Amino acid sequence: MPTPAHSNYSETIGDCQDLIGVIAEYGTSGAYGATSRFHREADTTRIRKITNQLLLAVAYGMESKEANIPVKPSDVGNLFKSHLYAKELLQKSPKFLLERGDVTDWAGRTFKNITAFEYALWAKDFKMIEMMLHCIPETEAGDAIRAALLEQYKQVTTPVDAGGGLTYTHTYDRPNLDALGIPDGTTTSVTEEHTENHFDVTPLCVAYQDYNTNFNTLTRPQRDAYWAKLIGKLQRLLPIHILQRYCDPNTPFYPPPQFDGEFKRSTNFYNYVTLLVSSLFGSNLSSDFGVARSKTAGGATGWDSNLRYVASPLDDLAAIRQLDEVSTNEIEKITSLLSEPRHVAGPRL
Repeated sequence: MPTPAHSNYSETIGDCQDLIGVIAEYGTSGAYGATSRFHREADTTRIRKITNQLLLAVAYGMESKEANIPVKPSDVGNLFKSHLYAKELLQKSPKFLLERGDVTDWAGRTFKNITAFEYALWAKDFKMIEMMLHCIPETEAGDAIRAALLEQYKQVTTPVDAGGGLTYTHTYDRPNLDALGIPDGTTTSVTEEHTENHFDVTPLCVAYQDYNTNFNTLTRPQRDAYWAKLIGKLQRLLPIHILQRYCDPNTPFYPPPQFDGEFKRSTNFYNYVTLLVSSLFGSNLSSDFGVARSKTAGGATGWDSNLRYVASPLDDLAAIRQLDEVSTNEIEKITSLLSEPRHVAGPRL
């Protein structure tokens, strides 16, 4: 499936310095007011553009200059601006965590009227959330932001049958399977609507297990199709922060890491199909190859078939399960972090 185009930033956002100036003024002016109707409308439009950029930065895993390995502009095309990061935007004004907009993530899921914090909660990107919370000052205004984020947290995590969760639409090419559950080389374009509390890694974990269990009974073409077109497709649906874990140059997946150390966000991998180091952005993940990590030092590798003696799918299965467990535990801690006031008023004179 081709990477979905998303050009709402590049077509409308304007100059980077102008952007930062708007953020700075927004962060210090309270209501960011303007006296004339023209200026109020212009300000609203510009704030919406900045909100869209923040949503894109979070959805594409662009946390900060410190956390990310730089992405080449040629790799991302019109998806987002690779020189702007979520931290850079939020340090100017954390109030953008309360602004709502629409965003399409790298897998093609479109979320309407959400905040960047809500998307990160749904994706269980706890490192992104950790950065967001660090950008909120320990002031009365900061406490107000934390209180609003707590309400967002409750909405996202409330059971779906009780009205909670996030809703998105997803248009993608679904692989058609033969009687044995192997992709037959054809796809069907589908559009689905889902309401979820969080992204679920279970389908990928089941596919890893089934692939390993049936490996010796599959023909080579069947293995190749299952690996590249089914497991690759399920990887293509992952929130980008999980794929950045595959590509983190410092953290192999075997033995399963604790995911409690430094996280170097990267989308670079060595593609054994093209014999080049490439970025996942703009790649043919899900049609030509799937990615593996296992014991490999330095980052992920892309294969059109999985060679179990090079990278065991069970290693990656164990690591993804571990990451999901750690992420769930870290997300559950957020309530206490948002519930405690940080600003202590001094005595009145």
